[in-house]
Amino acid sequence: MRTFLLVLAAYAIGLAYYAVPFVGDQKTYLATAMEMWERGSFLHPYLMGETSYFKPPWLFWATLAGWKLFGFGLFGAFFPSAVATAATATLVDSISRRVDWRRTDARGWAPSAGLWLAGCAGTVTYGTTAQMEIWIVFFYALGWWCFLNHHESGRWRWLAAGLVVSGLSALNKSPLYSVFSVLGYWLYLAFAPGGAGPRPGQGARRWFLRPDFYLAHLLGVAVGLSWYAAIWHTDRDRFWSQYVLQETLGKCGGNGSSVVRMWADFATFCVPFLLLLVPAFARAAELGRKRLAFLAAWAVIPAAFFSYFPYRTETYLYILVPALAIWLDWTWRGAGPAKWVARLNGALLCGLLLAVAAFVGLAGFVAWPWAVGLGLSGLVFLVTSWNSLGNAGRGLASAALGVIFAFRLCAVSMGERDLEGLRDAVAAQSGRKLAFLDEGRNIWHEVGLLSAAVGRPSQRLYSREEALRAARGGAMLVLDAAQAKAFQPALEKGKARVRTASWLRWQRSFAVPSLKDLRELGSKEKRRALTLVWLD
Repeated sequence: MRTFLLVLAAYAIGLAYYAVPFVGDQKTYLATAMEMWERGSFLHPYLMGETSYFKPPWLFWATLAGWKLFGFGLFGAFFPSAVATAATATLVDSISRRVDWRRTDARGWAPSAGLWLAGCAGTVTYGTTAQMEIWIVFFYALGWWCFLNHHESGRWRWLAAGLVVSGLSALNKSPLYSVFSVLGYWLYLAFAPGGAGPRPGQGARRWFLRPDFYLAHLLGVAVGLSWYAAIWHTDRDRFWSQYVLQETLGKCGGNGSSVVRMWADFATFCVPFLLLLVPAFARAAELGRKRLAFLAAWAVIPAAFFSYFPYRTETYLYILVPALAIWLDWTWRGAGPAKWVARLNGALLCGLLLAVAAFVGLAGFVAWPWAVGLGLSGLVFLVTSWNSLGNAGRGLASAALGVIFAFRLCAVSMGERDLEGLRDAVAAQSGRKLAFLDEGRNIWHEVGLLSAAVGRPSQRLYSREEALRAARGGAMLVLDAAQAKAFQPALEKGKARVRTASWLRWQRSFAVPSLKDLRELGSKEKRRALTLVWLD
Protein backbone atom coordinates (compact mmCIF):
# COMPACT_ATOMS: atom_id res chain seq x y z
CA MET A 1 0.00 0.00 0.00
CA ARG A 2 2.89 2.38 0.71
CA THR A 3 4.21 1.92 -2.82
CA PHE A 4 0.73 2.50 -4.24
CA LEU A 5 0.25 5.78 -2.36
CA LEU A 6 3.74 7.08 -3.16
CA VAL A 7 3.39 6.42 -6.86
CA LEU A 8 -0.18 7.72 -7.04
CA ALA A 9 0.85 10.95 -5.34
CA ALA A 10 3.76 11.44 -7.74
CA TYR A 11 1.59 10.80 -10.79
CA ALA A 12 -1.80 12.24 -9.83
CA ILE A 13 -0.85 15.70 -8.56
CA GLY A 14 -1.43 18.35 -11.22
CA LEU A 15 -3.27 16.05 -13.63
CA ALA A 16 -5.95 18.66 -14.26
CA TYR A 17 -3.27 20.81 -15.97
CA TYR A 18 -1.13 18.11 -17.60
CA ALA A 19 -1.67 19.22 -21.19
CA VAL A 20 1.77 18.64 -22.73
CA PRO A 21 1.43 15.87 -25.38
CA PHE A 22 4.64 13.87 -24.83
CA VAL A 23 3.14 11.08 -26.94
CA GLY A 24 1.11 11.76 -30.05
CA ASP A 25 -1.31 8.83 -30.12
CA GLN A 26 -3.18 10.07 -27.07
CA LYS A 27 -4.58 12.90 -29.20
CA THR A 28 -6.43 10.31 -31.28
CA TYR A 29 -7.53 8.29 -28.27
CA LEU A 30 -8.88 11.32 -26.41
CA ALA A 31 -10.78 12.45 -29.49
CA THR A 32 -12.28 8.96 -29.83
CA ALA A 33 -13.31 8.87 -26.17
CA MET A 34 -14.81 12.37 -26.48
CA GLU A 35 -16.98 11.32 -29.42
CA MET A 36 -18.13 8.26 -27.49
CA TRP A 37 -18.92 10.57 -24.54
CA GLU A 38 -20.92 12.92 -26.73
CA ARG A 39 -22.85 10.11 -28.42
CA GLY A 40 -23.39 8.07 -25.28
CA SER A 41 -21.78 5.11 -27.08
CA PHE A 42 -20.20 2.42 -24.92
CA LEU A 43 -19.70 -0.49 -27.29
CA HIS A 44 -18.68 1.29 -30.50
CA PRO A 45 -15.69 3.69 -30.59
CA TYR A 46 -16.17 6.71 -32.87
CA LEU A 47 -13.71 9.02 -34.60
CA MET A 48 -14.60 11.87 -36.93
CA GLY A 49 -18.25 10.90 -36.82
CA GLU A 50 -17.74 7.29 -37.91
CA THR A 51 -17.18 4.02 -36.08
CA SER A 52 -13.47 3.37 -35.52
CA TYR A 53 -12.16 -0.12 -34.78
CA PHE A 54 -8.42 0.41 -35.07
CA LYS A 55 -8.12 -0.23 -31.32
CA PRO A 56 -10.27 -2.17 -28.83
CA PRO A 57 -12.20 -0.08 -26.29
CA TRP A 58 -10.60 -0.65 -22.86
CA LEU A 59 -8.68 2.65 -22.79
CA PHE A 60 -11.78 4.50 -24.00
CA TRP A 61 -13.84 2.84 -21.27
CA ALA A 62 -11.30 3.89 -18.65
CA THR A 63 -11.38 7.48 -19.93
CA LEU A 64 -15.18 7.52 -19.94
CA ALA A 65 -15.18 6.17 -16.36
CA GLY A 66 -12.81 8.97 -15.33
CA TRP A 67 -15.07 11.58 -16.90
CA LYS A 68 -18.12 10.01 -15.28
CA LEU A 69 -16.48 10.25 -11.83
CA PHE A 70 -14.66 13.59 -12.10
CA GLY A 71 -16.33 15.41 -14.97
CA PHE A 72 -15.06 16.08 -18.47
CA GLY A 73 -11.47 17.32 -18.31
CA LEU A 74 -7.83 16.32 -18.13
CA PHE A 75 -7.99 14.95 -14.60
CA GLY A 76 -10.75 12.50 -15.45
CA ALA A 77 -8.96 11.53 -18.67
CA PHE A 78 -5.59 10.77 -17.05
CA PHE A 79 -6.46 9.66 -13.51
CA PRO A 80 -7.31 6.05 -14.53
CA SER A 81 -3.83 5.72 -16.05
CA ALA A 82 -2.26 7.12 -12.87
CA VAL A 83 -4.16 4.51 -10.83
CA ALA A 84 -3.02 1.79 -13.25
CA THR A 85 0.58 3.00 -12.81
CA ALA A 86 0.36 2.87 -9.01
CA ALA A 87 -1.37 -0.53 -9.10
CA THR A 88 1.24 -1.93 -11.49
CA ALA A 89 4.08 -0.73 -9.26
CA THR A 90 2.42 -2.42 -6.28
CA LEU A 91 1.91 -5.67 -8.19
CA VAL A 92 5.53 -5.66 -9.39
CA ASP A 93 6.70 -5.26 -5.78
CA SER A 94 4.52 -8.18 -4.75
CA ILE A 95 5.76 -10.35 -7.63
CA SER A 96 9.36 -9.50 -6.79
CA ARG A 97 8.81 -10.80 -3.26
CA ARG A 98 6.56 -13.73 -4.18
CA VAL A 99 8.68 -15.57 -6.76
CA ASP A 100 11.08 -16.80 -4.08
CA TRP A 101 9.73 -15.54 -0.78
CA ARG A 102 11.85 -17.89 1.36
CA ARG A 103 15.09 -16.33 0.17
CA THR A 104 13.87 -12.75 0.22
CA ASP A 105 12.27 -12.80 3.66
CA ALA A 106 15.31 -14.46 5.17
CA ARG A 107 17.42 -11.32 4.69
CA GLY A 108 14.79 -8.78 5.67
CA TRP A 109 14.46 -7.59 2.10
CA ALA A 110 12.05 -4.81 1.14
CA PRO A 111 11.18 -4.81 -2.59
CA SER A 112 11.90 -1.72 -4.64
CA ALA A 113 11.03 -3.04 -8.12
CA GLY A 114 7.74 -1.12 -8.17
CA LEU A 115 9.48 2.17 -7.41
CA TRP A 116 12.11 1.48 -10.06
CA LEU A 117 9.33 0.90 -12.57
CA ALA A 118 7.43 4.03 -11.53
CA GLY A 119 10.57 6.16 -11.53
CA CYS A 120 11.82 5.35 -15.04
CA ALA A 121 11.47 7.36 -18.24
CA GLY A 122 9.25 4.75 -19.90
CA THR A 123 6.62 5.02 -17.20
CA VAL A 124 6.61 8.81 -17.08
CA THR A 125 6.04 8.66 -20.84
CA TYR A 126 3.10 6.25 -20.71
CA GLY A 127 1.93 6.31 -17.10
CA THR A 128 0.03 9.58 -17.11
CA THR A 129 -1.29 9.81 -20.62
CA ALA A 130 -4.28 8.43 -22.46
CA GLN A 131 -2.13 5.57 -23.76
CA MET A 132 -2.62 1.82 -23.79
CA GLU A 133 0.91 0.80 -22.77
CA ILE A 134 0.44 1.28 -19.03
CA TRP A 135 -2.69 -0.87 -19.18
CA ILE A 136 -0.73 -3.54 -21.06
CA VAL A 137 1.79 -3.88 -18.22
CA PHE A 138 -0.98 -3.62 -15.60
CA PHE A 139 -2.87 -6.59 -17.04
CA TYR A 140 0.38 -8.47 -17.62
CA ALA A 141 1.49 -7.95 -14.01
CA LEU A 142 -1.96 -8.73 -12.57
CA GLY A 143 -2.18 -11.89 -14.65
CA TRP A 144 1.27 -13.02 -13.47
CA TRP A 145 0.37 -12.25 -9.86
CA CYS A 146 -2.61 -14.62 -10.19
CA PHE A 147 -0.50 -17.23 -11.99
CA LEU A 148 2.13 -17.20 -9.23
CA ASN A 149 -0.60 -17.71 -6.65
CA HIS A 150 -1.78 -20.68 -8.69
CA HIS A 151 1.75 -22.06 -9.02
CA GLU A 152 2.26 -22.03 -5.25
CA SER A 153 -1.22 -23.07 -4.09
CA GLY A 154 -2.43 -25.32 -6.90
CA ARG A 155 -5.91 -23.81 -6.65
CA TRP A 156 -7.91 -23.71 -9.88
CA ARG A 157 -9.55 -20.38 -9.06
CA TRP A 158 -6.19 -18.58 -9.27
CA LEU A 159 -5.56 -20.08 -12.70
CA ALA A 160 -9.03 -19.05 -13.85
CA ALA A 161 -8.52 -15.53 -12.45
CA GLY A 162 -5.19 -15.15 -14.27
CA LEU A 163 -6.70 -16.28 -17.56
CA VAL A 164 -9.71 -13.96 -17.18
CA VAL A 165 -7.26 -11.09 -16.61
CA SER A 166 -5.37 -12.17 -19.73
CA GLY A 167 -8.67 -12.18 -21.59
CA LEU A 168 -9.42 -8.63 -20.42
CA SER A 169 -6.02 -7.50 -21.69
CA ALA A 170 -7.17 -8.50 -25.19
CA LEU A 171 -9.72 -5.68 -24.96
CA ASN A 172 -6.98 -3.11 -24.40
CA LYS A 173 -4.80 -3.17 -27.50
CA SER A 174 -4.48 -6.60 -29.04
CA PRO A 175 -5.12 -10.27 -28.15
CA LEU A 176 -1.43 -10.77 -28.85
CA TYR A 177 -0.54 -9.72 -25.30
CA SER A 178 -2.94 -12.33 -23.92
CA VAL A 179 -1.06 -14.95 -25.92
CA PHE A 180 2.27 -13.73 -24.53
CA SER A 181 0.96 -13.99 -20.98
CA VAL A 182 -0.49 -17.47 -21.35
CA LEU A 183 2.46 -18.95 -23.24
CA GLY A 184 4.80 -17.40 -20.70
CA TYR A 185 3.00 -19.13 -17.86
CA TRP A 186 3.11 -22.42 -19.72
CA LEU A 187 6.91 -22.04 -19.86
CA TYR A 188 6.99 -21.27 -16.17
CA LEU A 189 4.88 -24.34 -15.33
CA ALA A 190 7.17 -26.50 -17.45
CA PHE A 191 10.56 -25.29 -16.22
CA ALA A 192 10.25 -23.56 -12.84
CA PRO A 193 11.13 -25.79 -9.88
CA GLY A 194 8.55 -26.42 -7.19
CA GLY A 195 4.93 -25.51 -7.56
CA ALA A 196 1.77 -27.30 -6.53
CA GLY A 197 -0.05 -29.74 -8.76
CA PRO A 198 -3.77 -30.52 -8.91
CA ARG A 199 -3.27 -32.73 -5.85
CA PRO A 200 -0.82 -32.36 -2.93
CA GLY A 201 2.60 -33.69 -3.79
CA GLN A 202 2.19 -33.45 -7.55
CA GLY A 203 4.41 -31.22 -9.66
CA ALA A 204 3.07 -28.17 -11.49
CA ARG A 205 3.50 -29.91 -14.86
CA ARG A 206 0.62 -32.19 -14.00
CA TRP A 207 -1.75 -29.32 -14.79
CA PHE A 208 -1.18 -29.93 -18.51
CA LEU A 209 -3.00 -33.26 -18.13
CA ARG A 210 -6.08 -31.84 -16.43
CA PRO A 211 -9.31 -31.04 -18.35
CA ASP A 212 -10.11 -28.17 -15.96
CA PHE A 213 -6.79 -26.57 -16.95
CA TYR A 214 -8.13 -26.12 -20.48
CA LEU A 215 -11.57 -25.20 -19.21
CA ALA A 216 -9.97 -22.20 -17.51
CA HIS A 217 -8.36 -21.28 -20.83
CA LEU A 218 -11.71 -21.41 -22.58
CA LEU A 219 -13.09 -19.02 -19.96
CA GLY A 220 -10.26 -16.58 -20.65
CA VAL A 221 -10.77 -16.88 -24.42
CA ALA A 222 -14.49 -16.15 -24.03
CA VAL A 223 -13.73 -12.97 -22.07
CA GLY A 224 -11.04 -11.88 -24.53
CA LEU A 225 -13.21 -12.36 -27.61
CA SER A 226 -16.41 -10.88 -26.16
CA TRP A 227 -16.07 -7.37 -27.60
CA TYR A 228 -14.65 -8.61 -30.92
CA ALA A 229 -17.57 -11.00 -31.34
CA ALA A 230 -20.08 -8.24 -30.56
CA ILE A 231 -18.54 -5.88 -33.14
CA TRP A 232 -18.27 -8.68 -35.70
CA HIS A 233 -21.98 -9.25 -35.25
CA THR A 234 -23.00 -5.57 -35.48
CA ASP A 235 -20.48 -4.02 -37.94
CA ARG A 236 -18.60 -6.84 -39.62
CA ASP A 237 -17.39 -5.17 -42.82
CA ARG A 238 -15.93 -2.09 -41.15
CA PHE A 239 -14.30 -4.15 -38.39
CA TRP A 240 -12.69 -6.42 -40.99
CA SER A 241 -11.42 -3.49 -43.02
CA GLN A 242 -10.03 -1.47 -40.11
CA TYR A 243 -8.90 -3.82 -37.37
CA VAL A 244 -8.07 -6.97 -39.32
CA LEU A 245 -6.78 -5.67 -42.65
CA GLN A 246 -5.30 -2.28 -41.75
CA GLU A 247 -4.37 -2.43 -38.07
CA THR A 248 -3.29 -6.09 -37.87
CA LEU A 249 -2.35 -7.53 -41.27
CA GLY A 250 -1.28 -4.14 -42.61
CA LYS A 251 1.57 -3.95 -40.10
CA CYS A 252 3.03 -7.20 -41.34
CA GLY A 253 4.51 -5.21 -44.21
CA GLY A 254 6.82 -3.44 -41.75
CA ASN A 255 7.71 0.20 -41.19
CA GLY A 256 11.36 0.28 -42.27
CA SER A 257 12.75 0.52 -38.74
CA SER A 258 15.67 -1.67 -37.68
CA VAL A 259 15.98 -3.98 -34.70
CA VAL A 260 19.02 -2.06 -33.46
CA ARG A 261 17.15 1.25 -33.58
CA MET A 262 14.18 -0.26 -31.74
CA TRP A 263 16.29 -1.67 -28.90
CA ALA A 264 18.39 1.49 -28.66
CA ASP A 265 15.24 3.55 -28.25
CA PHE A 266 13.94 1.05 -25.72
CA ALA A 267 17.07 1.62 -23.60
CA THR A 268 15.85 5.15 -22.88
CA PHE A 269 12.81 3.66 -21.11
CA CYS A 270 15.18 2.28 -18.44
CA VAL A 271 16.69 5.64 -17.48
CA PRO A 272 17.69 6.27 -14.68
CA PHE A 273 18.49 2.64 -13.81
CA LEU A 274 19.96 1.68 -17.20
CA LEU A 275 23.61 1.68 -16.07
CA LEU A 276 22.72 -0.12 -12.86
CA LEU A 277 21.60 -3.10 -14.93
CA VAL A 278 25.25 -3.79 -15.89
CA PRO A 279 26.36 -4.99 -12.42
CA ALA A 280 22.90 -6.53 -11.97
CA PHE A 281 23.36 -8.69 -15.07
CA ALA A 282 26.82 -9.67 -13.82
CA ARG A 283 25.15 -11.25 -10.78
CA ALA A 284 22.69 -13.31 -12.83
CA ALA A 285 24.18 -16.57 -11.54
CA GLU A 286 22.95 -15.68 -8.05
CA LEU A 287 19.31 -15.62 -9.13
CA GLY A 288 18.78 -19.36 -9.13
CA ARG A 289 16.71 -21.48 -11.47
CA LYS A 290 13.28 -20.35 -10.26
CA ARG A 291 13.94 -16.64 -10.67
CA LEU A 292 15.61 -17.06 -14.03
CA ALA A 293 12.67 -19.18 -15.20
CA PHE A 294 10.29 -16.40 -14.20
CA LEU A 295 12.26 -13.66 -15.96
CA ALA A 296 12.54 -15.77 -19.12
CA ALA A 297 8.84 -16.65 -19.04
CA TRP A 298 7.90 -12.96 -18.67
CA ALA A 299 10.22 -11.49 -21.28
CA VAL A 300 11.58 -13.93 -23.86
CA ILE A 301 8.45 -14.42 -25.98
CA PRO A 302 7.54 -10.71 -26.45
CA ALA A 303 11.21 -9.77 -26.92
CA ALA A 304 11.69 -12.38 -29.64
CA PHE A 305 8.37 -11.68 -31.35
CA PHE A 306 8.81 -7.93 -31.63
CA SER A 307 12.43 -8.28 -32.74
CA TYR A 308 11.35 -10.42 -35.70
CA PHE A 309 8.03 -8.73 -36.41
CA PRO A 310 8.61 -6.39 -39.41
CA TYR A 311 6.74 -3.44 -37.84
CA ARG A 312 9.20 -2.29 -35.17
CA THR A 313 8.70 0.41 -32.58
CA GLU A 314 10.13 0.77 -29.08
CA THR A 315 6.62 1.24 -27.69
CA TYR A 316 6.02 -2.50 -28.01
CA LEU A 317 8.98 -3.25 -25.75
CA TYR A 318 7.72 -1.31 -22.75
CA ILE A 319 6.24 -4.59 -21.50
CA LEU A 320 9.81 -5.72 -20.71
CA VAL A 321 10.62 -2.86 -18.32
CA PRO A 322 8.92 -4.44 -15.26
CA ALA A 323 11.03 -7.59 -15.71
CA LEU A 324 14.21 -5.49 -15.76
CA ALA A 325 13.05 -3.61 -12.65
CA ILE A 326 12.50 -6.94 -10.86
CA TRP A 327 15.90 -8.22 -12.02
CA LEU A 328 17.54 -5.08 -10.66
CA ASP A 329 15.62 -5.44 -7.41
CA TRP A 330 16.88 -8.99 -6.91
CA THR A 331 20.53 -8.38 -7.72
CA TRP A 332 21.36 -4.79 -6.84
CA ARG A 333 24.11 -4.32 -4.25
CA GLY A 334 25.38 -0.87 -3.48
CA ALA A 335 28.94 -2.00 -2.80
CA GLY A 336 32.10 -2.85 -4.70
CA PRO A 337 32.19 -1.95 -8.41
CA ALA A 338 28.42 -1.42 -8.37
CA LYS A 339 28.93 1.53 -6.03
CA TRP A 340 30.96 3.37 -8.65
CA VAL A 341 28.47 2.51 -11.38
CA ALA A 342 25.74 4.04 -9.19
CA ARG A 343 27.81 7.17 -8.67
CA LEU A 344 28.51 7.53 -12.39
CA ASN A 345 24.83 6.97 -13.13
CA GLY A 346 23.86 9.63 -10.58
CA ALA A 347 26.36 12.13 -11.98
CA LEU A 348 25.14 11.65 -15.55
CA LEU A 349 21.48 12.01 -14.63
CA CYS A 350 22.17 15.01 -12.42
CA GLY A 351 24.07 16.76 -15.19
CA LEU A 352 21.27 16.05 -17.66
CA LEU A 353 18.59 17.37 -15.30
CA LEU A 354 20.55 20.53 -14.53
CA ALA A 355 20.93 21.18 -18.26
CA VAL A 356 17.22 20.57 -18.91
CA ALA A 357 16.26 22.77 -15.94
CA ALA A 358 18.41 25.60 -17.27
CA PHE A 359 16.99 25.21 -20.77
CA VAL A 360 13.30 25.26 -19.79
CA GLY A 361 13.88 28.08 -17.30
CA LEU A 362 15.82 30.32 -19.68
CA ALA A 363 13.44 29.58 -22.54
CA GLY A 364 10.48 30.63 -20.43
CA PHE A 365 8.73 27.30 -20.87
CA VAL A 366 8.21 26.85 -17.11
CA ALA A 367 8.20 29.09 -14.06
CA TRP A 368 11.62 29.35 -12.45
CA PRO A 369 10.62 27.69 -9.12
CA TRP A 370 9.71 24.51 -10.99
CA ALA A 371 12.87 24.61 -13.09
CA VAL A 372 14.93 24.99 -9.90
CA GLY A 373 13.01 22.10 -8.36
CA LEU A 374 13.91 19.89 -11.32
CA GLY A 375 17.58 20.74 -10.88
CA LEU A 376 17.39 20.07 -7.13
CA SER A 377 15.82 16.67 -7.76
CA GLY A 378 18.89 15.81 -9.84
CA LEU A 379 21.16 16.85 -7.00
CA VAL A 380 19.18 14.72 -4.54
CA PHE A 381 19.52 11.76 -6.88
CA LEU A 382 23.28 12.38 -7.11
CA VAL A 383 23.68 12.52 -3.32
CA THR A 384 21.60 9.36 -2.92
CA SER A 385 23.67 7.60 -5.58
CA TRP A 386 26.92 8.67 -3.94
CA ASN A 387 25.81 7.34 -0.55
CA SER A 388 24.57 3.90 -1.49
CA LEU A 389 21.64 2.81 0.67
CA GLY A 390 21.90 -0.91 1.35
CA ASN A 391 21.10 -3.96 -0.70
CA ALA A 392 17.61 -3.29 -1.99
CA GLY A 393 18.17 0.21 -3.34
CA ARG A 394 14.75 1.41 -2.18
CA GLY A 395 16.19 4.82 -1.29
CA LEU A 396 17.72 5.18 -4.75
CA ALA A 397 14.46 4.13 -6.39
CA SER A 398 12.57 6.67 -4.24
CA ALA A 399 14.97 9.39 -5.38
CA ALA A 400 14.23 8.42 -8.99
CA LEU A 401 10.51 8.75 -8.26
CA GLY A 402 11.24 12.22 -6.82
CA VAL A 403 12.83 13.17 -10.15
CA ILE A 404 9.64 12.07 -11.92
CA PHE A 405 7.56 14.20 -9.54
CA ALA A 406 9.69 17.29 -10.23
CA PHE A 407 9.55 16.62 -13.97
CA ARG A 408 5.76 16.39 -13.84
CA LEU A 409 5.51 19.73 -12.02
CA CYS A 410 7.57 21.28 -14.81
CA ALA A 411 5.27 19.69 -17.39
CA VAL A 412 2.24 21.13 -15.59
CA SER A 413 3.83 24.59 -15.58
CA MET A 414 4.68 24.25 -19.28
CA GLY A 415 1.14 23.20 -20.11
CA GLU A 416 -0.35 26.10 -18.20
CA ARG A 417 1.83 28.64 -20.00
CA ASP A 418 1.04 26.97 -23.29
CA LEU A 419 -2.73 27.13 -22.76
CA GLU A 420 -3.32 30.23 -20.66
CA GLY A 421 -4.48 32.34 -23.62
CA LEU A 422 -6.85 29.63 -24.82
CA ARG A 423 -8.24 28.99 -21.34
CA ASP A 424 -8.87 32.69 -20.70
CA ALA A 425 -10.58 33.26 -24.03
CA VAL A 426 -12.82 30.21 -23.66
CA ALA A 427 -13.69 31.09 -20.07
CA ALA A 428 -14.71 34.59 -21.13
CA GLN A 429 -17.21 33.09 -23.59
CA SER A 430 -18.42 30.24 -21.39
CA GLY A 431 -21.87 30.17 -22.98
CA ARG A 432 -20.60 29.35 -26.47
CA LYS A 433 -19.93 25.96 -27.99
CA LEU A 434 -16.35 25.28 -29.05
CA ALA A 435 -15.51 24.03 -32.56
CA PHE A 436 -12.22 23.15 -34.29
CA LEU A 437 -11.76 23.28 -38.04
CA ASP A 438 -9.99 20.17 -39.37
CA GLU A 439 -10.24 20.27 -43.16
CA GLY A 440 -7.58 17.57 -43.59
CA ARG A 441 -9.30 15.07 -41.24
CA ASN A 442 -6.07 14.62 -39.30
CA ILE A 443 -6.39 11.75 -36.82
CA TRP A 444 -3.66 13.39 -34.68
CA HIS A 445 -5.53 16.67 -34.44
CA GLU A 446 -5.48 18.05 -30.88
CA VAL A 447 -9.22 18.55 -30.65
CA GLY A 448 -9.63 15.87 -27.95
CA LEU A 449 -6.67 17.00 -25.84
CA LEU A 450 -7.55 20.71 -26.03
CA SER A 451 -11.21 20.04 -25.33
CA ALA A 452 -10.28 18.16 -22.17
CA ALA A 453 -7.79 20.91 -21.25
CA VAL A 454 -10.50 23.58 -21.25
CA GLY A 455 -13.08 21.20 -19.79
CA ARG A 456 -15.53 21.52 -22.65
CA PRO A 457 -16.43 18.86 -25.26
CA SER A 458 -15.86 20.35 -28.71
CA GLN A 459 -17.06 19.75 -32.23
CA ARG A 460 -14.74 18.87 -35.10
CA LEU A 461 -15.64 20.57 -38.40
CA TYR A 462 -14.43 19.41 -41.80
CA SER A 463 -15.16 22.33 -44.17
CA ARG A 464 -15.29 26.10 -44.17
CA GLU A 465 -18.99 25.97 -44.91
CA GLU A 466 -19.57 23.93 -41.75
CA ALA A 467 -17.42 26.37 -39.80
CA LEU A 468 -19.40 29.38 -41.03
CA ARG A 469 -22.68 27.70 -40.16
CA ALA A 470 -21.36 26.87 -36.69
CA ALA A 471 -20.23 30.47 -36.19
CA ARG A 472 -23.61 31.79 -37.27
CA GLY A 473 -25.14 29.40 -34.74
CA GLY A 474 -23.13 31.01 -31.94
CA ALA A 475 -20.14 28.66 -31.76
CA MET A 476 -16.59 29.81 -31.09
CA LEU A 477 -14.21 28.62 -33.81
CA VAL A 478 -10.61 27.67 -33.06
CA LEU A 479 -8.44 28.37 -36.12
CA ASP A 480 -4.73 28.35 -36.79
CA ALA A 481 -3.10 31.34 -38.49
CA ALA A 482 -3.52 29.99 -42.04
CA GLN A 483 -7.18 29.14 -41.49
CA ALA A 484 -7.88 32.55 -39.95
CA LYS A 485 -6.31 34.32 -42.92
CA ALA A 486 -8.35 32.29 -45.39
CA PHE A 487 -11.50 33.02 -43.41
CA GLN A 488 -10.96 36.77 -43.23
CA PRO A 489 -13.15 37.81 -46.22
CA ALA A 490 -16.09 35.70 -45.06
CA LEU A 491 -15.65 36.83 -41.48
CA GLU A 492 -15.69 40.49 -42.44
CA LYS A 493 -19.01 39.99 -44.22
CA GLY A 494 -20.38 38.37 -41.09
CA LYS A 495 -19.12 41.18 -38.83
CA ALA A 496 -17.08 38.74 -36.79
CA ARG A 497 -15.32 39.68 -33.61
CA VAL A 498 -11.82 38.15 -33.41
CA ARG A 499 -9.56 37.41 -30.45
CA THR A 500 -6.11 35.78 -30.52
CA ALA A 501 -4.46 33.57 -27.91
CA SER A 502 -0.72 32.92 -27.45
CA TRP A 503 0.57 29.50 -28.33
CA LEU A 504 4.11 28.16 -27.90
CA ARG A 505 5.86 27.57 -31.20
CA TRP A 506 7.20 24.03 -30.84
CA GLN A 507 8.61 23.85 -34.37
CA ARG A 508 11.59 26.17 -33.81
CA SER A 509 14.96 24.48 -34.28
CA PHE A 510 18.59 25.53 -34.21
CA ALA A 511 21.98 23.82 -34.10
CA VAL A 512 23.59 25.18 -30.91
CA PRO A 513 21.18 27.52 -29.08
CA SER A 514 22.49 30.70 -27.50
CA LEU A 515 20.97 32.34 -24.42
CA LYS A 516 19.25 34.78 -26.76
CA ASP A 517 17.74 31.88 -28.72
CA LEU A 518 16.41 30.32 -25.52
CA ARG A 519 14.82 33.55 -24.33
CA GLU A 520 13.23 34.18 -27.72
CA LEU A 521 11.87 30.65 -27.88
CA GLY A 522 9.80 31.22 -24.78
CA SER A 523 8.81 34.81 -25.45
CA LYS A 524 5.28 35.74 -26.52
CA GLU A 525 6.61 37.34 -29.68
CA LYS A 526 7.94 33.97 -30.84
CA ARG A 527 4.74 32.05 -30.23
CA ARG A 528 2.44 31.06 -33.06
CA ALA A 529 -1.02 32.61 -32.93
CA LEU A 530 -4.16 30.62 -32.31
CA THR A 531 -7.25 32.54 -33.37
CA LEU A 532 -10.64 32.31 -31.71
CA VAL A 533 -13.51 33.57 -33.83
CA TRP A 534 -17.15 34.21 -33.05
CA LEU A 535 -19.89 36.38 -34.52
CA ASP A 536 -21.49 39.28 -32.67
